[in-house]
Amino acid sequence: MILPAGVNAVKDRHGKTRYRFRRVRMPSRYLPGEPGSDVFMAAYDECLSAIERPKPPRPPRRKPKVLSGQPYVYFIGERRGPVKIGTSNDVMRRLCDMQVSYPRRLSVLAVTPGGADIERMYHQHFAGDRMSGEWFRRTPALMAEMKRLRDANLSNRKSGSK
Repeated sequence: MILPAGVNAVKDRHGKTRYRFRRVRMPSRYLPGEPGSDVFMAAYDECLSAIERPKPPRPPRRKPKVLSGQPYVYFIGERRGPVKIGTSNDVMRRLCDMQVSYPRRLSVLAVTPGGADIERMYHQHFAGDRMSGEWFRRTPALMAEMKRLRDANLSNRKSGSK
């Protein structure tokens, strides 16, 4: 038996042969009846005449300019739990790279301009709270420092006025 273009024969879990219409960028649909029957051909014609709805355009992804281009010391972590103190020239890219291998949602908790020297200073300051590598326990002192950095960054931003 020759099947019309775009139709495949598929055996379901009960061993019954079903016929599925598939086209690129169109929804897949099972067709009723046997190939050649009036019901099958009517459903097939309906599939062919379906108008493809264009997908709405995706808004372009934009990185905040404030977090790329120069070295920053970042504080990244979950809403609760340990915090990673590191440095990067592109904090948002670093967040994305970390998120790939981390099972829960991470976010940038605080950020400050500075390179390896500032990062080292933070590592030494919070050395007693170090868990492993660049990961630190979320202590009241660490939370206070992150809040201080966030408040400082907010006060340094330009207002929306022209």
